[in-house]
Amino acid sequence: MEKTVLSTNEYAGVLGNKPQTILKGYCLHGHYLGVRPLKLPNGRLLWPRAEVEALLVGAEK
Repeated sequence: MEKTVLSTNEYAGVLGNKPQTILKGYCLHGHYLGVRPLKLPNGRLLWPRAEVEALLVGAEK
């Protein structure tokens, strides 16, 4: 079964960034590259896989 969300570390790895870069963008703008995370009650962020994949497809064009 494929995961429908990515952790911040996984999202950073897909983009080739550091997790701190993504967290700073989220803190400043409420999103990173247009992708808004789901925030769990413990503060952890989960990024929707479908939106991340759509971002990557759009970036390759």
